[in-house]
Amino acid sequence: MEEFYCDWYEIIEEQSDGHVAFMALDDLDFYLQSRDPNGFLVVDINKVPNEVKPFLDYDAVKPIKRFSNPNKLLLQNNKLSKYLVLAKAFNSYSQRGSDYVEILFERKQVDGKELTERSLDLDNLDNILHSAPVQCCWELFATGKDKELVGQILAEIETQYTRKTAKKKDDDIYVSHEQLGSLLDSFIRNAVLAVVYVWFKKFETAKALIDSMGWAPVRYPPMTSILRYYLELLFANEQESVLASFFEEQLFRDGYRTHYEIYIQTFVDPDFVCTRTQQARIVHERIETFREDYL
Repeated sequence: MEEFYCDWYEIIEEQSDGHVAFMALDDLDFYLQSRDPNGFLVVDINKVPNEVKPFLDYDAVKPIKRFSNPNKLLLQNNKLSKYLVLAKAFNSYSQRGSDYVEILFERKQVDGKELTERSLDLDNLDNILHSAPVQCCWELFATGKDKELVGQILAEIETQYTRKTAKKKDDDIYVSHEQLGSLLDSFIRNAVLAVVYVWFKKFETAKALIDSMGWAPVRYPPMTSILRYYLELLFANEQESVLASFFEEQLFRDGYRTHYEIYIQTFVDPDFVCTRTQQARIVHERIETFREDYL
């Protein structure tokens, strides 16, 4: 049985604009797997906007196992655009051993009290200030402009950056929520810096940052979209050895399967045919954009 292993995001990205795609990535775990070859996107027929209701009979498909909720409807993978354009949020939906993505047409309810009473974490100001230059680099990278300014900021980051190593112990170490949050923040910073380093053709420095994170690039959802830029810039720069190193682990080959297939087609076997032709086309277009605008 075919699995849409991490491909739900690429399919959403292909059939929607960037805003919807990133909203899906924020709402859902990128590691979510759909084991249903018939589809992955679910809607509630009682909550579907009127403008798409006439299409439901034509766009629906039977799941491999009947849904216990009669209001839930599975959509065909190639008929999602009209629903995605109306998306306000996403939820994961588990049903009889398979994971699905449910599209919501109303914004999720947020606890307003929690937001209004949340105060600035004064004890964490150093961490916030430490992240600000990296965020600035990321925003400038997204425009493809002001590369000289990014270089200046990157030099300042390198001057101030100090790497701390923890001594390994045989016994288990308790990690608090605060420590875990700080660790994940550092992963995001490293991922962004890796992208910027590739932009500046410092490939080994970028590779060292990615290697230092272990399996976080496929385990921690906010990193996944950042690492796709890392891989696509490497393709644009024809960095075969760095890409080969990245794809040594099966987990990375599975988690970034489209990019792995493009790697095989580009550097290993030119006759290899990508199994995800639409997703591969989108990735190829982004690689060409990087090649034209960033090199």
